[in-house]
Amino acid sequence: MRPVGLRRVLLTSLAVVLLLALVPSANAAGHRVEWPRKYTKAHPIRVMYVGDSMTHGHPGSATYRYWMWREFRQQRVPARFVGPRTDLRSTYPHRDLAPGEYNYEHTDHGFAHQEAHAAQGGSRFAYHLPRIAGEVRTYRPDVVVLELGFNDATTRGAWRIARDTATLLKRIWSVEPDTRVIVGEIPSSGREQGVNIKASRKNARTAYANEVIARKIGRDRRVAIAHLRTSAAHPWDPQLYTFDNVHPNPTGETLFAESFSLAFAELGVFRRPVHVFHQEDWTPQFSTEVSGGTGLAVANLLRVRQLTYATKAKVRVWTAPAGGTLVKESRWSKDDYLAVRLDPGTYWIEPIAARRELVSAPGTRAAVVVS
Repeated sequence: MRPVGLRRVLLTSLAVVLLLALVPSANAAGHRVEWPRKYTKAHPIRVMYVGDSMTHGHPGSATYRYWMWREFRQQRVPARFVGPRTDLRSTYPHRDLAPGEYNYEHTDHGFAHQEAHAAQGGSRFAYHLPRIAGEVRTYRPDVVVLELGFNDATTRGAWRIARDTATLLKRIWSVEPDTRVIVGEIPSSGREQGVNIKASRKNARTAYANEVIARKIGRDRRVAIAHLRTSAAHPWDPQLYTFDNVHPNPTGETLFAESFSLAFAELGVFRRPVHVFHQEDWTPQFSTEVSGGTGLAVANLLRVRQLTYATKAKVRVWTAPAGGTLVKESRWSKDDYLAVRLDPGTYWIEPIAARRELVSAPGTRAAVVVS
């Protein structure tokens, strides 16, 4: 064997040994083997979601956590989502909007009371490693749902991601050895904006990280792997399931939830079959402020973008009353305000938002009088 090849084999073998050493044995003293437990309304299963922006979610997004909650209801498994925060990610300061206006797209089926999580948009393992033990101690999750590594792969290799995953699990189990962990595969991406790495190179890193994690960490019976990327039925495809080559679109959110739900079935919490994945439209709840003037109406598109995390917006103009005729549709605009020239009269202004290629259903119409 050539010296370079021998060195690579030795380094890989050493990395495997170190990785396995980081993961405590499932048979460690004090570890209880009974699972799943009996969950009731008085003592529901406690689930904590740890991750980056894919878990954190954006304003106007259902997030896959919503579809997970729906599946817990469907499976009739009493559950409580726990964690230090309930917000969605936004680039806009909270002072720009009144409290409560950073809304989730869906809060039905009781999800309005189950928005807690431990995710942070843009985060890497370096953010979560110092926090995870304290979060487990405070919120006492029965299951930690982990979706991390995508951002790390921009600058770090597969073995480093696998090692950090093992370290995070070790810190969870240092507080509570019986906590189950569902480790989500790192999804592939298309071309990303703002990063200096080719998608092909990053995808190779994350694919290898997924392989190492499943082979070494996935052996622990407290761990289940959510096969988001390697699912035989619906493998992850950024062109189909994201709006920006990275973040899941509404349909992608349901695919995330199905992958994690299948992992819950592997742990014995859910029954099979699991059917969460479906085609879902983007229907955020939002409106725009409109003012009328002489021969024109002015719509506040900044508000639309703040409420929906949109990259652009436009309006449609309808005659009054509400069931009137469509008379004008503006161009897509990234401006904060959009002026539409109209004849004198009363109109309804209907905003529409877009996140790159993802177009929303129309928002709430606002009445305006043009003189």
